[in-house]
Amino acid sequence: MSGPAPATLRPAGIVSRGVAAVIDLVVVGIVLGALYVGLVLLRLMFNPSTFSFPTLNVVFSTAVMFAVAVFYLTVCWAVSGCSAGAAVMGLRVTGRRGARIAPVIAVLRATACVLFPVGLLWVAVDTRRRSLQDIVFGSRVGYVKLCQGPMRISPGEYSPECVERPSSMSAGSASTMVSKRRNEPQSWPQSRDR
Repeated sequence: MSGPAPATLRPAGIVSRGVAAVIDLVVVGIVLGALYVGLVLLRLMFNPSTFSFPTLNVVFSTAVMFAVAVFYLTVCWAVSGCSAGAAVMGLRVTGRRGARIAPVIAVLRATACVLFPVGLLWVAVDTRRRSLQDIVFGSRVGYVKLCQGPMRISPGEYSPECVERPSSMSAGSASTMVSKRRNEPQSWPQSRDR
């Protein structure tokens, strides 16, 4: 299943992408914390009499953080186009034509984003709101449209519209926007559950 068509994907700006990146950083931090707690519990389970908290050197910790961050971003972008931060902010990463990016491109883009996060700042300068990683790998980051099929507005009335969700709008307020259009003619059939 491909993502939205390029014409319907409005490019995301620096603020929403920056907030999404911070949320993703928190997620990676939580995963790293869970890995450390797992390491502590394994050590306690196999050697309880001489237990001490493990000390991790900087090189090992940095390598694990890099691997976890690249793996997390790669899987998210290759599978759905949305990481946790992107989902919260209503964003999706797509290729030039609006489809999901290929796994190889996802790995390369994730590696570039982790090694060179400052490339995101180019979004503020570029007229098409692309980061340096977007330019190099041919990806786009844009706002997702909520397309859930016909929504029941009131008994017997349906709305087939897709509502664009800006980063500050929740899914509940999107249905409120649709419900304000009750007086428009409806093209969807009447409910059969009466």
